[in-house]
Amino acid sequence: MIIMQKKPGPKPMPTKKERRLYKEAAEKKILTILSMNGRASFNLIGSMLGIDRTAAYRKVKAVERKYNIRYIAEIDVEKLGFLKFMILAKFPGKAPDYSKVKEAAESFPQIQFAFALEGWEYQYIFYALSETNSDAIKLTMQLNSRFGEYECELHTVPFYETYNFVPLRDEFIDMLKERISKRQKGITTAKGESMLQREFAVLKELNKDGSAEFSDIDKKYGFDMGRSQYSYYRLLQKGLIKRITITMDAPLKYIGVIFMKITRFGKFSMTRARLLNNIISDKKGPLNRYLLVGDINAPNGVIFFAPCTEEGELEDYKKSLEAVKGTVVTTSIIAKRILGDLCFRRFDNAYSEQEKILEEEFKIKTKEKTDYSLLKSAAEQEKGLIIDLKELKNKN
Repeated sequence: MIIMQKKPGPKPMPTKKERRLYKEAAEKKILTILSMNGRASFNLIGSMLGIDRTAAYRKVKAVERKYNIRYIAEIDVEKLGFLKFMILAKFPGKAPDYSKVKEAAESFPQIQFAFALEGWEYQYIFYALSETNSDAIKLTMQLNSRFGEYECELHTVPFYETYNFVPLRDEFIDMLKERISKRQKGITTAKGESMLQREFAVLKELNKDGSAEFSDIDKKYGFDMGRSQYSYYRLLQKGLIKRITITMDAPLKYIGVIFMKITRFGKFSMTRARLLNNIISDKKGPLNRYLLVGDINAPNGVIFFAPCTEEGELEDYKKSLEAVKGTVVTTSIIAKRILGDLCFRRFDNAYSEQEKILEEEFKIKTKEKTDYSLLKSAAEQEKGLIIDLKELKNKN
C-alpha cells in the first residue's frame, strides 16, 4: 500500500503588521551597520540581513534617501591633543539675537557648536576645543568680548564625552593646517605619533565626506594611486579616525538638554548602574536614546542631549533619570541650533563606554558584539581598492 504524503501548502503571506515590523527591523539594522562602519559593503550588509547584494543596495539607498544620510569621520580630538569644554552663557539683561551669536561663534574655529536654550538660566551653550585649560580661558574671554555691549556671564566647564561625539567643523580641520605647516613632515599627536601631511589631507576630505573615494583624493592632491587608502588605514591604526559613520535627518519635535547635578556621591554610586543602563537602553525610532552624554565638574554632574519625537517626552526622560539617587535633574530644550550640530545616528551600544563599565565593574553583560571590522575590509575589496599595504609602507 502506497501512502501518498500530502504536499505542504503555500506559506501564508505575512500580515501587514509583520511586514511593517520586518521593514523597521531591517531599517534599524542598516542604520546600525552604517553608524558603526560607513564604508560597509553591500555584500556584507546583505549577508547580515539575509538578502542578496542587489536587494541590500536598494534598501540602503532607500534608507539614505529617507533620512538624508551623510557620511562623516568620527575623529578622536583627544589624540590630536585637544581638550573639550562647554561654555554656558547667561545674559541677565537683554540677550543678543541668534545672528549676533552665530557671528561671534563662527569666528572661532575652536567652537564646534552653538545652541540657543529655552527654559534654563543659561540662554546659550557652546562646545569648544582647546589644547590647554589656559587656552580655554583665553577663548572664553575672547568670546565674551564679542558681547561687549551686553551684560554677559560665561562659565567654562571641562566636558568629558562618555557617549557619542560632536562632528567637527571644517574650519577646525583647516586650523590644524597651521600646526602642520610648522613641521616639514607633519604634526605630533597627543601620543607622540606624527601625522603626515598626506594623512592630514585624507582626514580633511573624510571629515567633509566620509564616503569620498580614495582614488578621487589621490587625484585631487596628486598622490600616487593607493596613497590615500594607505593613509586612511594609518589613521585608523593610530586611532585618529575611530570610524566612518553617519549623521541623518530624523523626524524630531525638539532636542531636550538635561542637566543632572550630583549632590550626594555615595547615593549616586549606589544607583550608577541604573544610569548606565538608562543611557544605552533602546529607543523607538531610528536614533539612539541620547545624541550626546558627557560628565562635567564645577558642579559635578552629567549633561544629556535627548532627541524627542513627541510632546511631553522630555518629562519622561527626566523621570527616568530621577531614579538615579543623589542627584537633582533639570531640563531645557534647544530653541535653535545656531552653528554646528550633533551627530544623529544609531550606534551599536555593545561598543559603548557604558556597556564596558557595566561588564568590568558591575559584572553585567547586556549586549553581544558584532564584528564590524570585517565590513571595513570587505568594503574596500568590493571597490577594488585593496592594495599591498606592506609594499606601500616600504615606499614611505
